[in-house]
Amino acid sequence: MMGGIWGSNANKKNLNSNINADVSNNANVYQSYNTNNFVQSYSEPAHKNPNGLRILNDKPENKDKKTVAVIISFCNSSSYDNLFTTVEQKSIEGTKVEVYACDSNYIEFLIEAFEGKPNNDVAIRLMKSIASVDPDCVVINWECSSGYSGKLFTEGVDNLFRFLKKALDRGHMTMFSDFSLKALVNQWNEKYELGPNPFVQTQEHTGNFVIRFKSGELK
Repeated sequence: MMGGIWGSNANKKNLNSNINADVSNNANVYQSYNTNNFVQSYSEPAHKNPNGLRILNDKPENKDKKTVAVIISFCNSSSYDNLFTTVEQKSIEGTKVEVYACDSNYIEFLIEAFEGKPNNDVAIRLMKSIASVDPDCVVINWECSSGYSGKLFTEGVDNLFRFLKKALDRGHMTMFSDFSLKALVNQWNEKYELGPNPFVQTQEHTGNFVIRFKSGELK
């Protein structure tokens, strides 16, 4: 089963932190922003940074619950779209949705994890959880982050598309919104073997709007 790319320039309401890094040699200062915009700095490589990849809902009462879905949400600097990392993802009784927040500059280490070489306990747990659910129960989300405001993937466009292709080939769902979607449109290249660019940016809008679809045309 092939995965899919979902792009949105609107708020996602019912699809039921954040890190900026200079990654020269993967060993400079990492800044972590929580929901109150409190900043902490770490002079650790991305794969050792305690916030490079972290599970958010690891509550004791969830320990014995069955994992039915996995969400990985990437952030690049401050986020305008932290739904997955701030709103509890609910599932049926006795089950859980595991949610991971990921520094965008950690992506090269996730590539290694997807290749069978996870480099820390959190990555090992992530891959075990992914293996325990159906491929289409894994969602990989790129938040609308300030780091993407220049329509560029500053974590490295080659790494981004390399990981994106791996995710799609595995049958996972991928999501891009607002700034990250604009970066995807801008930096899409057929050399990454994902075919022609399926998105076109037609215009920009700063107010509220409602999206409607003709269901018959989408079938």
